Amino acid sequence: MLFHDGSALTAKDVAATFNRHADPAIGSNALSALQGILSTGGAVATDDTTVEFTLDAPYGNFPYTASSDNYNCIILKNGDNTDFASKQNGTGPWKLQEVRTGRGVTYVRNDAYWGPAPNFDQVAWTYYDEIGAAILAIQSGAAELLTSFPTRNGAALFRNPKLEVISFASSTHQPIHMRTDVPPFNDTRIRRAVAMTIDRSAIVKALFNDKAEIGNDTPFSQLFASTDKSVPQRIRDIPAAKALMAEAGVPDGFSVDLLAQKSGVAPELVVLVQDQLKEIGINVNIVQMGVDQYFGDLKFGTSPMLDSPFGIDDYGHRGIPNVFLFAQLSSSGPWNASHFKNPTYDGLMAEYFAATDLKVQQEKAGDMQRLLLEETPQLNLYFYNFNVVHSLSHNRRRADRDGAFVPRRSRVRRMNSGVKALLRRGGLSLLSLLLLSFIIFFVIQVMPGDVGRRILGSMADQRSVDKLNEALGVNRPVIVQYLEWVGNFVRGISEPRLSIGKRWVPSSHAPLQILFSWRHSAWRSPCPSVWSLG
Repeated sequence: MLFHDGSALTAKDVAATFNRHADPAIGSNALSALQGILSTGGAVATDDTTVEFTLDAPYGNFPYTASSDNYNCIILKNGDNTDFASKQNGTGPWKLQEVRTGRGVTYVRNDAYWGPAPNFDQVAWTYYDEIGAAILAIQSGAAELLTSFPTRNGAALFRNPKLEVISFASSTHQPIHMRTDVPPFNDTRIRRAVAMTIDRSAIVKALFNDKAEIGNDTPFSQLFASTDKSVPQRIRDIPAAKALMAEAGVPDGFSVDLLAQKSGVAPELVVLVQDQLKEIGINVNIVQMGVDQYFGDLKFGTSPMLDSPFGIDDYGHRGIPNVFLFAQLSSSGPWNASHFKNPTYDGLMAEYFAATDLKVQQEKAGDMQRLLLEETPQLNLYFYNFNVVHSLSHNRRRADRDGAFVPRRSRVRRMNSGVKALLRRGGLSLLSLLLLSFIIFFVIQVMPGDVGRRILGSMADQRSVDKLNEALGVNRPVIVQYLEWVGNFVRGISEPRLSIGKRWVPSSHAPLQILFSWRHSAWRSPCPSVWSLG
């Protein structure tokens, strides 16, 4: 396995990378998966192809954490990322060709890639500030693939016959955090009242046209094998919500800011939440920010997402819930925007992480799900489908579940494919034409009577009839007559005639004329042409 610069990847590179990401001083986003699991120095290269990990605690799903699905943990040469942003010296199927700052990036195929060869020669990515612009690009043909788009914004893409949309379930979600350490959400009753006011089905319908799973205020999607599916779904209950508000001492409600990023469905989601919470007297003031401003550097004290009492978070798909459970909700979680600190939860999470048996994981998951429903540090309203759309003009093969499809590599290949298809169709048409000509010729030859006699009439003497038959060639073997007939067809002789005296007489090669008639008029009226033989 080689880096893009041609140097070999070894176990030392892998160990150095994991130790770097596990170092809190570096501040890597991979700490969301590694913190409390692996400390810096815990990865050791024992030879060129083996890395030994010594974990801080038992962790049944560590193979997933060390896999390519942990996309915050890119393997670096010598574990050094000094020039990675500008050179991207990795080992993947694509090599960096050009960075267009703020506009896009272009990659070329890595012919030395250790895995299956890429099907493109080059891939050019274009950045769009707004999803609407990206959707217009795929509709207009300016782009051939859009890797992710909200269902509601891209509703027209599902109906476009020139495009194919692949939509599949994922664990992607946008929890709404409520800070448990400051008013007004430091009261559990108020948090539960908010959760019981939200109409989840209406939100899933409005935002995703039902292409989403209804959430149950925990990070446990139904996709995860470890989820305890026996835990009851929270439902909307306005009278119970109002009773909880009164019990908490705020029967008339209160006002609160709801912060959100200007991306995806967040702008629509905050409006729906604002409207629904009016029913229990909560007046929501919407504050929207640009993505960079809202998330900041994802550190407490400098990130509006992590510091706001009421805000919308955003988490991409993972194959297991571990990152969600730790980063979002544990006492030491790096992205714990609700500032939720619960020793019981932390203990259950540790037992869940240590379990290698699925039944034990489901048992601990059920305990965590019920605890989170009781405490409600966040609203998990949905897990929405991942949508990929690609143009059909360059590809007729259906994409798979991962959104991968095999495009044609070049115009030459597309042209060759077109020529082959044309030749196949032409060959079939020629074969059909020859078969039809043989049938027509055979029918004419077996018709009763003498051709010369039919032309000259019953009163003509036999000598004249024989001479005409000889001139027409109808007294020769049938196969000879057929080959000559076909030859005339190929040369374009559509109606040969013979001169007898001053009178033009159509020859007995009439099937040739009929065949041409069929050929030229078949798209308009094939039946009269064919049946004109009679």
